[in-house]
Amino acid sequence: MSEGSQGVPSPARAPRHLWVVGLLLVLWNGWGIAIAIAAQTASLPVPDAEVAAYFAAQPSWFVLLANIGPVAGVAGSVALLLQSRWAPMLFGAQLGVLAVANLYEVVIGTSPLLTNVESRVGSLVLLVVLRRDRLRPRDGATRRALLRGAGCPRVEAPVRSACRSGRSWDRS
Repeated sequence: MSEGSQGVPSPARAPRHLWVVGLLLVLWNGWGIAIAIAAQTASLPVPDAEVAAYFAAQPSWFVLLANIGPVAGVAGSVALLLQSRWAPMLFGAQLGVLAVANLYEVVIGTSPLLTNVESRVGSLVLLVVLRRDRLRPRDGATRRALLRGAGCPRVEAPVRSACRSGRSWDRS
């Protein structure tokens, strides 16, 4: 955080890559909401009767649960753009809903993962990327700094002023 003209702390300016990623995530998750609405209102152009029957057979509680995923994703994207501490929790909620929904469909035997090779490959790639990210060591200060976009954790004033000047906090 930097200080404004009245001595009141103001948020650090977000780097451009944060805006690019945040806006792409808003579009991606917004598209997920649009597809969910189209599927539920039967205005989604379906290629065959089997896909239409798949959407028609979903129970209401499952549809509600599945809709929470993209909504949490849009909320997480907006939180990321606002550099809020809620962003990781909202993205975590989105991934949790995705995992529960896919697990439920696999257990009852209606999941595209059971019949579609592309779905299996895409899910496997996602799991590998997520697992790799979780295994990479990071301390809490680095994660908070990435969300704030400031490049430096909250520390005492002398180091904070060095961060405000544009020099990196952790360069060796």
